[in-house]
Amino acid sequence: MRFSPKIERAYLVDYAASRMKLVLGWAVVGTIVYNLMLFGDAALAGDVFKQLLFVRVCVFTPLVVVGLFFLHRHPTALCYDLLAIGVGVFSTLLPMTTVIFSHSHDLYAYQNANTAAFLFFIIVLRPRFFIGVIGLVLLSAIHLITMKLTGAFTSGVYLSIASLVLSTAVFLGAGAYYLEHTDRMNFLHRLKSSLLHQQLILKSEQDGLTGLLNRHSLSRISADLWSSDPPSTVCAILLDIDHFKTFNDLHGHIHGDECLRKVSQSISEMIGHDGHVFRFGGEEILVLIDNADEAAGLEIAEVIRAAIEALRIPHSGLGQDEVVTASLGVATVTTQSNTLEDLLKKADTALYHAKRSGRNRAFKAHDLASSTKQEAASRLPASFA
Repeated sequence: MRFSPKIERAYLVDYAASRMKLVLGWAVVGTIVYNLMLFGDAALAGDVFKQLLFVRVCVFTPLVVVGLFFLHRHPTALCYDLLAIGVGVFSTLLPMTTVIFSHSHDLYAYQNANTAAFLFFIIVLRPRFFIGVIGLVLLSAIHLITMKLTGAFTSGVYLSIASLVLSTAVFLGAGAYYLEHTDRMNFLHRLKSSLLHQQLILKSEQDGLTGLLNRHSLSRISADLWSSDPPSTVCAILLDIDHFKTFNDLHGHIHGDECLRKVSQSISEMIGHDGHVFRFGGEEILVLIDNADEAAGLEIAEVIRAAIEALRIPHSGLGQDEVVTASLGVATVTTQSNTLEDLLKKADTALYHAKRSGRNRAFKAHDLASSTKQEAASRLPASFA
């Protein structure tokens, strides 16, 4: 009847939430029915009717209102159980202690009617099992003690009352156990279904080879980034493993896949929760970082480049003692005035320039724009330069 600590905490949150959905309804209906029992009070214990009217309307009903207010402020499993046991105990204690002073000949029928509190406590309120057991013990004690104090029953009749009360408590206690067991199993099934659903979503958004995010997740995450308010700055690092086709041709595709996995794992561990890493296509990997300018992006790109080189994955296609390296392009745009396509085009252009400049280096789009302007200016006649 208890899960591991982490799952138990989740169950208690679910338990409290499910009870909170119904608490107002049962409180209203239960209080109305409880006060309608005044008709029975008048018929079976009329000599103490005024006192019963007072405890039902002026004591118990306000207590329910106060309890509901407290539960609304503190909607936890423990607070709900305390309210449930309080309702059960006071709904029995108030009228049963009042009829101690009654001289009615109908107290046997009256005490039978008050066993309805047992049913309401377990079946309607449905507290957790251990709270249910505590409540049933208290209700039984209240019932038996007050009936004894009336002095209205012979020992045989009192024994019959005690047998009825205790057997009712035992049966309801067993019912409370199976009710909670059912609740727990239902919660466990829902939890497993939820986890399975999350795993399916995760697999649908992961690249099977590298474990990185795929193009499908890129669409979802970019939509979130571009819908942020206020608009943000998004940095893209697009990298390509240098001479990867040559690596595959010489080392084979199995080693090529292993190389891609190691590179992907290295990047993923480095970025962590600071960004999103995607397999963009083939040996191309894309990193998106929110709220990062190009200078910061270039620093990260340099760290990634050095980390890949530090893996020391042999690349015999480049010569003896040569290792796998990568070229990287860095670009940054504001989501207010640019699209994801704009960002990727800039990063791709920067990547192309890094590869054209000798590979195993990172280049940012701003530098490319500056160099393009300088080249254009150098081609102008001296009178225009």
